[in-house]
Amino acid sequence: MSSDSPRRLALDIETISPHLTSDDDPDWEDPEDFQLAAIGFAYDGPGAGGRLPRTQILTRRAPGLASELDLLRRINAELWAYQPDEIVTYAGDFFDLPMLKKRPACC
Repeated sequence: MSSDSPRRLALDIETISPHLTSDDDPDWEDPEDFQLAAIGFAYDGPGAGGRLPRTQILTRRAPGLASELDLLRRINAELWAYQPDEIVTYAGDFFDLPMLKKRPACC
């Protein structure tokens, strides 16, 4: 891959809703209805270390807000280190990216 290639980061978050019951419908725009559980990503571009993208899954290390905030710090460090030109998600504009922005502020 040439150094002119774009730096792409594929990103997916996984959430849980421990305070909701199976009969409850979450409010998809309310970060208080969710907790971050894991963040998976794959980086492709200069510095990825070869032909295959570098992949990683970051998980919460324990229950609770402190561990969730640590997960956010770790993905922010990855984003800062890679400085991707593009972030690729599935429904990311609708859920993943807003959740990453809103969750730390709500709790």
